Amino acid sequence: MKEIPHPHEEAWYFGFVEAIKLNKVIKYINFITLMNTLIFGWIGVIGTFLYKLPQIYKFYKTKNSEGVSLTSYILQTIGYIAQILHGIIINDLPTITLGAGALFFNLILCFQQYYYRKNVIGDITTTQQEPQELELQQQ
Repeated sequence: MKEIPHPHEEAWYFGFVEAIKLNKVIKYINFITLMNTLIFGWIGVIGTFLYKLPQIYKFYKTKNSEGVSLTSYILQTIGYIAQILHGIIINDLPTITLGAGALFFNLILCFQQYYYRKNVIGDITTTQQEPQELELQQQ
């Protein structure tokens, strides 16, 4: 005669199997979430790097930073330092990279903005130039 399993034994077995399946699903969802987070994090890093390049190029090409606020770049720089610290605390490489790269580009922009700023002396407006160029213009 076939022995009939106790109802609690069978329920325990199926509960255990279902728990294993659920655990696998949760791990898969966590993996997908992590991958999406990393993908969007790295896309953000690339976008942040790219959007600063045209301004750096414009400052360099025109040798002029008129109308651009140095204060805004300084405040952004402070924000990027905070972002780097946040990335270190949460141990997130895209956040650290984003902050460090943006900080680097912002420091370049701050330097350019300061270096290419317009100097106003009385009624004469000049940009910073090499001393030889200034001498030639004054003659």
